[in-house]
Amino acid sequence: MEETAFQAWPARNAAQVAAIYAPNARTQFANLPPMKGSDMEGLVKEMFADPNLSARFAHHRIEVSNSGDLGYVEGTYEFITTDRKTNQPAREKGRYLTIFAKQSGGTSKAISDISAPDVPPTPVEAVK
Repeated sequence: MEETAFQAWPARNAAQVAAIYAPNARTQFANLPPMKGSDMEGLVKEMFADPNLSARFAHHRIEVSNSGDLGYVEGTYEFITTDRKTNQPAREKGRYLTIFAKQSGGTSKAISDISAPDVPPTPVEAVK
């Protein structure tokens, strides 16, 4: 499921990214208020409108319960976005934890997604 979302970022497919989330999922991303899974498509569409957007993800640990009902993915991310204050590209690197749960239809969806930046975003020119 997460691989599908990873592939959807370069394609800028907001519906495919949002599809990994259960409607009642909770998200907590840096510099954003908590959101529900049902709000993700709008957020991702807004992000995809940024001409500087670049996103990379790498999962480092995947665990699934013996029953297959719950699982989680730990990983790292890197976003380049336009800084709203400076209007310049800025890089944010950090870690994420996504928890998946089997839904009534038998598919697994994210029910919680939390990210934490390693440091505040830095101008892209400063990290080249």
